[in-house]
Amino acid sequence: MRKLILIGLLCSFFASTAFAEPVRIGVIFAKTGRAAGVGKDFFKAIHLLVEDLNASGGVIGRQIELVEFDNFSTSLGAKKAGLDTLQANVVAVLGSSWSSNTKVIAEIFQKEGIPLVTPLATKPDVTEVGNYIFRVCYTDPFQGQVMAKFARADLSAKTAVVFTNVDSVFSQSLSREFSRSFERLGGKVLANYDYLRLKTDFSSEIEGIHRLKPDVVYLSSYARDSTLIILQCSRMNGHVQFLGGDGWNVDMYDFAGHEIDGNYYTTHWHPQNPNPISDKLLARYGNENIKGGRLVLAYDALMVLVDAIKRAQSTDRDAIRDALAATENFPGATGSISFNAKGDPMKPVVILRLENGSSSFIKAVIP
Repeated sequence: MRKLILIGLLCSFFASTAFAEPVRIGVIFAKTGRAAGVGKDFFKAIHLLVEDLNASGGVIGRQIELVEFDNFSTSLGAKKAGLDTLQANVVAVLGSSWSSNTKVIAEIFQKEGIPLVTPLATKPDVTEVGNYIFRVCYTDPFQGQVMAKFARADLSAKTAVVFTNVDSVFSQSLSREFSRSFERLGGKVLANYDYLRLKTDFSSEIEGIHRLKPDVVYLSSYARDSTLIILQCSRMNGHVQFLGGDGWNVDMYDFAGHEIDGNYYTTHWHPQNPNPISDKLLARYGNENIKGGRLVLAYDALMVLVDAIKRAQSTDRDAIRDALAATENFPGATGSISFNAKGDPMKPVVILRLENGSSSFIKAVIP
């Protein structure tokens, strides 16, 4: 009789484990629109990571189920995705990549008490929305400060010109912080050139660069704009030291070739920056799936959330939020992560140099 009871208890245990409700996590990025390239990389990365997590048992004895939503690369699309997510019974959300879209969903989830972790929304006001909002990337002010310090200390730059895409809050934020920090460190910003996103002819601004002869030019926008400016400057017989932010990437070589060699930018990760977690991800997934660090950022966002669920031993949203807030020295692939009171991580910024069709690691700057 005792054996039958024991067998019954074991069967009940395994059945309850096998058929336990999954841990549902919302995932919001762009599948369509201008941010779709980045968004699809994040969707794919999170899928790969969760497949491996589930194969090894999931989290707190339950499988992870991803519930995906497309934000259509717009604030309106982000709002719809956020509202749709409220109906999906998720315990937390991962997303998005653009700060403007992320802030929209952050306001929705803060009001509803749903934890949100973003891998790549760098504008400060995203986490200022409230105490349920976290990020694993650094903020725009920090990367702007780092590049300004690098320009002054490592490149011995005394003067700078700054380009700003006024259609982009990301670009405006980087330009503002770089300029403030550069001048605070004793440098001088000779000119600020504002332009609209669809602009393609920068000849008048480049003539200004030739006239002013700055030591560095800071291009705070994304790869398309920055590549156009660099190319046109090169073809107008100008040799200028360009600097950029994490809107840059090695895809710029597809459009400009060797003409972008020798320029520097801040980013989140590089394989040459020693990190055991990063090394394991490279060995497991290969560089073709890392996508310039997007899988690495996806790993950090997903795993700080999974770690919080483990420490909370619960899928209660408040308990997960509290555990996220208490995250300290989490071994991330982009560096050790501890959240400050705002939900921002204290972690390094990486500086890279474009050369020979790729990028090389220069240094990691720790806060």
